[in-house]
Amino acid sequence: METAARRFHEHQTQDPLSHLADLVHDDADMTLLINHLQPLHGRQAIVAALERGREADYHRAHIERIEWLDDNVLFLSGQARYAHQDGGIANSRIWWLDEFRDGRLWRVRAFMTEAEARVAYDGWVKDAVG
Repeated sequence: METAARRFHEHQTQDPLSHLADLVHDDADMTLLINHLQPLHGRQAIVAALERGREADYHRAHIERIEWLDDNVLFLSGQARYAHQDGGIANSRIWWLDEFRDGRLWRVRAFMTEAEARVAYDGWVKDAVG
């Protein structure tokens, strides 16, 4: 699963989208930089965002750290270059929570700070328990 997460986040526009689509659960729910942190629902919408225009062209990520938070959730961090909605390009450290279901990426969220990511994970755990 670590390899799948790395491959998904570090993809390049020249990578075959069919390879990325195979990593994504049919009912996936993702909030990604490539979509300006707006939610994407379902494999088709996610794959379409990965190939869409300027955002896809500028997006690059390099995963530097991976940590398992539980049996299904990876906590990743690394450098990412991405397009801003205002037209600019940014390069910064990003944190991701990747949750797997049936061996595929199911719920993925990008965060601008580590603290935001950890608080979100705590919410996921509370939701699962309660």
